[in-house]
Order: sequence, then structure tokens, then C-alpha cells
Amino acid sequence: MTRTCSASSRPGRGLLISSIAIGLVTVWLPYSPLADVLGFTFLSATLLFILMGITALYVFAAELTKRVFYARQARHAP
Repeated sequence: MTRTCSASSRPGRGLLISSIAIGLVTVWLPYSPLADVLGFTFLSATLLFILMGITALYVFAAELTKRVFYARQARHAP
């Protein structure tokens, strides 16, 4: 039996929560007490905003690609 996904599928709750948690820890680490031990330095606000923009564009492009892919699959389905 083949399982199909739709363009409106959503990630599971665990995946969503863990992804957000990892993202927050990643941004927090350079400002934490562990920063010196790990050799991290502060990022400028400009760089943080640029990285957030790149991430947002990546999510947008992935979602758009997924929608186009599934729309084409639906047109060619028997």
C-alpha cells in the first residue's frame, strides 16, 4: 500500500517542538555562559537578522517546491 502526502501536510508535534527548541538553543549558545568554553563569540544583530531571513527564504522555497511537486503529481495521477 502506497501512502501519499498532500501539500498541506504538517509536521508532527514532536518534530515541530524539537526543531524550534534546537533553533532557540542554537541562537542562545553564543550568549550563554558556555560561550567561552566552546569558543563562541557574539553575533551582531545584523548577522542574526540576515540568518533569520535566509532561514525564512529556505522554508518558503521548500514549501513552494512541495506544493508544485504535489500539484504536478495530482495532474498525472490516474
